[in-house]
Amino acid sequence: MKKTKFQRITALILALVVLCCGGALSVSADNSSVSGTTTDDIKALLNAISYSDYILNQSEVPLATQD
Repeated sequence: MKKTKFQRITALILALVVLCCGGALSVSADNSSVSGTTTDDIKALLNAISYSDYILNQSEVPLATQD
């Protein structure tokens, strides 16, 4: 019974900490100011080659025979 009560109190404290400090723990994926790369630069790199062009470039690679 003591273990269950301790777990409930611990869970309540952790929940309150997350609720109170949750705004301070934000994560951002925008690192354009760090490396100088913009979203448009990344999109251009991702769209530099189409899938059909990729397949044509890889046509000489043999198919796998094993896992």
